[in-house]
Amino acid sequence: MKTAWVIFFTAFALTFASCKREGDKYTVKGRLLKSCDNPVPVKNFTVYLYNDHKSLSNPCNSGQIATATTNENGEFELGYDKTCRSGGISLQYDVSFSSATLVDGIEPKKDYNLGDIYYRDNGFYIVKIKTNQPYTSSDTLFYDITGGGKDSSYSIATGPFYDGQVIDTLYETVVKMLNYPTTAVNESISWILKSGKTDHKRRYLGQGQQFYIEPCKKYSEVVLDISK
Repeated sequence: MKTAWVIFFTAFALTFASCKREGDKYTVKGRLLKSCDNPVPVKNFTVYLYNDHKSLSNPCNSGQIATATTNENGEFELGYDKTCRSGGISLQYDVSFSSATLVDGIEPKKDYNLGDIYYRDNGFYIVKIKTNQPYTSSDTLFYDITGGGKDSSYSIATGPFYDGQVIDTLYETVVKMLNYPTTAVNESISWILKSGKTDHKRRYLGQGQQFYIEPCKKYSEVVLDISK
């Protein structure tokens, strides 16, 4: 019986000790490398944590909540004790009077070891055609990876088009995302197919297609289905 009580109180003490109280420090750490192809440390580089929660009824800490500089090995550690309980935290850096995100989806009031992060975490993907019939040189395809915009902002490809054809290889900067089904960037692509160079009345508007580009994985595939 005495042994059982000892085990109970020991487990209780460990549980209590693992629970952080208000005012305790939370840490987010990791190592910043240049790229997947060139994984050398990025040293003497300033990163910061940003909390995007803003509410007049909840005057908690928002905006920039911690700053750190990477060491010779590219390692960094950021500590904070006060921030909003809601709203996502992101790891960012400044560039050209703006900010860029390295990691998104960090939950507040939790310790994180982000591991290796790439300053230029690039992904390449190919755009392929799926169709059940051929097209001719009179057909023009406008496609846009932002999922909208005017025709003039679209990339342009002219026919003929055939099933399985690769029409482009595109480049995208990938942001590492946490607490999502996949650690990938979620993009969309839309397209308009115009039949005839002057007659634009006949058009097929493709809905935004969701696809993923995984960090350090090149040549993910997105398919434009222009079947009729």
